[in-house]
Amino acid sequence: MALKALLTRDHKLIPDKDPRTALTLLALLLAAQIYLIFYKSFNWDEFLHYSQVYMVKEGALTSLFQVLHVRILSWVPLVADSLVDQLILARFFMWSCTCVTLAAIYGLARQFTSQINAIFAAVAYLSAGYVFTHSFSIRADPMATATLMVSLYVLAAGRLTLQRAIIVGALVGLAGMITAKSVFYAPCFAGLAWWRFTRDGGDWKFIVKLLAIFLAALASFLLIYTAHKSGLPQAVQAAASPSATFKGGGRWFFSEDRFALFYFAKQSLLAVVFIICLFLAPRAWRKEHADRSALIAMVGLVAPLLVVILYRNTFPYFYVFLFAPIAVAIAPAIGQFRQRYGNFIALGLFSVSPLALLITEPRDVIGRQIAMIDYVHQEYPDKVEYLARSGAIADYPRVIKSLTTGNGIRAYFESGDPIVAKKITSGELAFVLATQTAITAALEGRQVPKAFLDEDIEALSSNFVQQWGPLYRAGKEIPAGENAFQFEVPHKGSFILDGAKLSLNGRALTHGKEIVLDAGVHEATGLRENRMILWRGNKLPSKPPGEWIGGFYTDF
Repeated sequence: MALKALLTRDHKLIPDKDPRTALTLLALLLAAQIYLIFYKSFNWDEFLHYSQVYMVKEGALTSLFQVLHVRILSWVPLVADSLVDQLILARFFMWSCTCVTLAAIYGLARQFTSQINAIFAAVAYLSAGYVFTHSFSIRADPMATATLMVSLYVLAAGRLTLQRAIIVGALVGLAGMITAKSVFYAPCFAGLAWWRFTRDGGDWKFIVKLLAIFLAALASFLLIYTAHKSGLPQAVQAAASPSATFKGGGRWFFSEDRFALFYFAKQSLLAVVFIICLFLAPRAWRKEHADRSALIAMVGLVAPLLVVILYRNTFPYFYVFLFAPIAVAIAPAIGQFRQRYGNFIALGLFSVSPLALLITEPRDVIGRQIAMIDYVHQEYPDKVEYLARSGAIADYPRVIKSLTTGNGIRAYFESGDPIVAKKITSGELAFVLATQTAITAALEGRQVPKAFLDEDIEALSSNFVQQWGPLYRAGKEIPAGENAFQFEVPHKGSFILDGAKLSLNGRALTHGKEIVLDAGVHEATGLRENRMILWRGNKLPSKPPGEWIGGFYTDF
């Protein structure tokens, strides 16, 4: 009975219009994110996106679209020498974009509801499960979200003047260059445009302003595209085109791969209060807004949720982008929720998910990532090529520029060109980070469907030896025994022995002894009490910083 009374009576624990407690929770959530910026492990997509900043310098970028972050983050390497410091700085920039998004959510929600409801809308967004842990990730989503939410605010706040229309269009064009996903916000703009049209009197001049938005968006997109393109190497400009960029884009829609729905289900549990308010929203709209145009605007803000059914790439970071306009739409429902149960209870419920995620976030993974990045820089001071799932060593060139998962590795397989094997044969591939199933399988001589080609698997499994954890270095492993052991060297080069002594091609070698081997077959003879390694190069590996225990990545 006491519980029933608690859940049904109106609580007056703080004044209804007092925003201080909600603002305090919002500040605490932002402070907790700053902590995570330093202690949450980097996702493979974060490594990929930041490595593209360096790919521009290498002339290795093969797309001009959906890569504007390479320009926006181009200042980061100039202000920090350490790659880890650069990644943290990039995260801080994304976090600042989220702060802009929060301000835009508040400003837009204020057009439809009270001040405290608008603040709660910002709290609801930031505390919504994956939004809390991914809104500072190095991706296009935080930047595009901030840009689009500000443009929605400018469209809705105050009478739409020609100047405001141009600003809205310019921001939309910018967002379109940041990511093609910006089109998912089209219903939001349509609904708010209709609401604004009815509030401004509905005259023909408004149609002119809508046309101005469209023209400004087009002009902004083309101007940014031209400026972005002009600074890139001619080879990149020739290789990149809209058709090349979006080739195979159908894979992102109506895909048979619906694993991302698992993340939608998990996000719904992590953001359960947010989802409850979403279900309660239609009733709250009818109660708070008698104006049909306002209802249309609310529906438009929620409409992007439908892409979860159609769009394949609805992974955790996507909810940073998806939930921002929805947070505005559910603000009236949040108001009814907190008025019924009290501000403190509402805020307490909103804080449960962030607190749980903060406590359960593994803190050891980022330590291993930092240790590996530093160790690789120590071992390979020259900018050598490597193979990895993503651009974990962002300032070094990577053999396969896309992810070695999903559509990236599938496209590589379908090309039929064994680039990895060619790089090994030419001696250009120095090391491998086996942080993903397809790469680990290839190093072990196993095939993963639609991943590496047969030539790649043969070359990887016979020319790389584990050095530390997921780090594999070019070399040859000579097994223990007394039988003659033959191995093939794909290209001429220096090798150094890691072992007591070895008879190679009839020549005695001792530990640390360097030898130059021609391309072709070589033979190790004599008794070998332990396995030995011929590392490619002229120096032995340095001692790793410690025992490798655990993985290189955590799941989303």
